[in-house]
Amino acid sequence: MTVSAPAGARISLTSPLISEPPTSGGAPESTRFLAADAQWDRVLDDLLRLGGLENDWDGQGALALDPAHVDRASAWVREMRRWPYAVAPTNVLPGTSGEVILEWRGDSYHLAAEIATPGRVEWLLNVPGQPIKQWETDTHCSWMVRSER
Repeated sequence: MTVSAPAGARISLTSPLISEPPTSGGAPESTRFLAADAQWDRVLDDLLRLGGLENDWDGQGALALDPAHVDRASAWVREMRRWPYAVAPTNVLPGTSGEVILEWRGDSYHLAAEIATPGRVEWLLNVPGQPIKQWETDTHCSWMVRSER
């Protein structure tokens, strides 16, 4: 299954990931992929930091993030990172009920993946001028947000 944002968005959601990511041969692309490492590191650091939140972290009764959700999100991010055309989330957010939210934002789209229950990811795609799309996937089947070159 592939879910794509409009042509201007230049991303798609692809699954399933196979056991080995495709390799990149060109030096210019390798440099570009290495530059993205800082983004992936930031996402993993954010997940680690958010995993340390305690109950009432927002001052309004929000629950601490469920460690199982943080672990699943971290494993998923590490798996996505192995793929040369994978796009790192632009934000990692805590939900108020213990969930983890990964967001991808661009000029013409907002894609969110919420990990709130074992074995399931809830997706939301918002593209201006179109109805909001929502669907669910299984966490046992890895998905990747990838750039369309």
